Amino acid sequence: MIDIERKGRFSFLPVLIVSGCVLFNFFLCFINTVGPAISESYVILAELALISLAAGLAFFRPDRERYFWLFVLFSQFVLIAFLSMIRDELMLKTLRDVMIMPVFIALGLASVKVDFTKTLLWLGAFIGAIALFEAISLDVYTHYFNIKSYYIAKGYKAEAFQWIGENVFVSGIRPGGRFFPFPFEIHRISSVFLEPVSLGFYAFISGLYFIAMKDSLPRRQVFLAIFITLLLIWMGDARMAFASLLLVIICRPLFARLDHRLTVLMFPCALMAGYFVVESGLFGLGGEGLGARMLWTMERIWDTNEAEFFGAKPYTTDMVDSGFLYLLGNQGILGFLLYWLTPILFRDRFSKEARIFWYGASIFLVSGLMISNAIFTIKTASTLWFCYGYIIAKTKKQEKESITYKEAYHEPTIISSSPRVVSAAAGNGRARISVKAEGGRKQAGGA
Repeated sequence: MIDIERKGRFSFLPVLIVSGCVLFNFFLCFINTVGPAISESYVILAELALISLAAGLAFFRPDRERYFWLFVLFSQFVLIAFLSMIRDELMLKTLRDVMIMPVFIALGLASVKVDFTKTLLWLGAFIGAIALFEAISLDVYTHYFNIKSYYIAKGYKAEAFQWIGENVFVSGIRPGGRFFPFPFEIHRISSVFLEPVSLGFYAFISGLYFIAMKDSLPRRQVFLAIFITLLLIWMGDARMAFASLLLVIICRPLFARLDHRLTVLMFPCALMAGYFVVESGLFGLGGEGLGARMLWTMERIWDTNEAEFFGAKPYTTDMVDSGFLYLLGNQGILGFLLYWLTPILFRDRFSKEARIFWYGASIFLVSGLMISNAIFTIKTASTLWFCYGYIIAKTKKQEKESITYKEAYHEPTIISSSPRVVSAAAGNGRARISVKAEGGRKQAGGA
C-alpha cells in the first residue's frame, strides 16, 4: 500500500480520484453515445471503484482524526445492515451514498501534501471550456454526448423526457425560462455533469474553497477562481448556488469569528423558516420555485409515520426534492444525525479558513436538505467532503509551521525563577538552550 502522507510522489492519487468522481459520468456518456450501450451497473461499479480506492488511501495507517471517520463509516455500515434486515432488502445504493462523506473527509485529511488549489483551477477551466462548447454548439455537443439516452440507460424513465425537445436532462429547461439572462436563447448548461443542478453545486463548492482560503492564496488565483465560479453559475442558471455564494461572501468576516459548532442550529432554523413560508401565506407556493419545494417538503414531513421516521419503511415516492426526506427514507433519523452532526463535532476548534468553509458548506447542505437530494451525488459530494478534510489538515500544518518558525527565530529569551533555568537565544538561524539545575549545569547548542 501507498502512504500518501509520507511519500509526496504519490500525492497525485487523491487528485486523480476526486477528478474521476467529477468526470466519470461525462466519459461514460461519451462511450454510451458513440460506442456500446452503458447500463446502470456500469455506473454503480465505477462509483464503487472510486470510493473503494479512496477508502484504501484514506484509511491506510490512519491517525487519530482518521480513526474518527473510520468509526463513523463503521457505524453507518452497522446501521445500513440493521435496516436491510428489517426491510428484507440489500440496500446497496444507500450504502454507496453514506460512504462518500467519511471516506472523502479522511482522504482530504491524508492529502496535506497535495496542491488541491491548482487542481480546482484546472478542473474549473476544463468544465468551463466544455460549458462554452455546449452553449455555442448544442447539436455537435449532443452528437457525442447524448444526455437523454445516457440517463435512460442508467434507469430513468423515458416518459420523464417527453417534454424536452433536445437531448438534455429534464431540468435543463425551466418551464418559466432562465432566471439569469443570456445574450441568446439557451438552455441551462450542464457541462461535464450532464445536468445543471450539479454544475451549480460544484461551482459553489469550488468558489467556497477559494473564499475560505483567500488569505493564504495569491490574489490572482482567487480572482480567477471566482470568475470561473460565477461563469459556471451563470451558464447553469443556478439560483441556489448564486444566493449561497453571495451570502458566504457577505458574511465571511462573521463566519471567521463564530464557533463552528453553532452551525448545529442551522437545520432546525431552516425547518422553522420552512414552516413560516408555508403557513404565513406571504409567499407564492406554485410552480417549481423555492416556495413550492418548501411546501412539498413540509407536507411530507407532516405525513411521515414512525416506521418511515426511523428508516424501517421507505417512502412510497422518490424524495428527489428534499435531501432531508431522502436521508430519512433511506437511513432513518439515526442516519441523518450521523450525517449532520459528525462534521460539526469532529473537532473542538477549527482554523479560520475551516470555519468559513464549514459555514458555507452548512448553508449549501441545509439548502439541499430542504429542496434537493442532489447534494448526495458523488459528482459534487466527493469534492465538498474532500475540501472539508483537506482545509482542516492544510491549515493545521500551516499553524504548526508558523509556531515552529516563531519559536526558532522570534521568541525572546525566557528565564525562569525556579532552580531549573531554561534560556533560549535565537538569531541568524542558530539557537542555544541552557539548562541549569541544582546539581550542575548542562549546555546544548544546535542549528
